[in-house]
Amino acid sequence: MSVLPPNVIESFVYIRVVNCTTIAAVTVLIWDYLITLPDEVALVWTSSWKISKTLFLLNRYLAFVDPFMLLHVLMFEDEAKVCIYYFRILGCLCIVLCAIHA
Repeated sequence: MSVLPPNVIESFVYIRVVNCTTIAAVTVLIWDYLITLPDEVALVWTSSWKISKTLFLLNRYLAFVDPFMLLHVLMFEDEAKVCIYYFRILGCLCIVLCAIHA
C-alpha cells in the first residue's frame, strides 16, 4: 500500500477548504437575500424606474453571478481553458461591480 506524499494531501485539503468556504459564502448570500426580500419588494419594486433603482438592482442581482460561477468552476470544471475563461469573466464582473459600488 502506497502513501501519498504530504504535498498531495495538502493540496486536497486546500481544495476542500476552498469548496466549503465558497459554499458557506453562497449560503450567507442567499440568506441575506431572503431576509431582505420583503423590504425590497415594498420599497424598490413599487418605485418608478430611476438611475438609483437600476443601480440597486444591478448591485443586488449581479452579486449572484459571481459566486455561482465560482462554485461551478471549483466543483465541476477541470480543464484549464474553461477555468481561464470563467476567471476572466469573473474579473470583468468584479470590475463592473466595483464601478457600480463607487
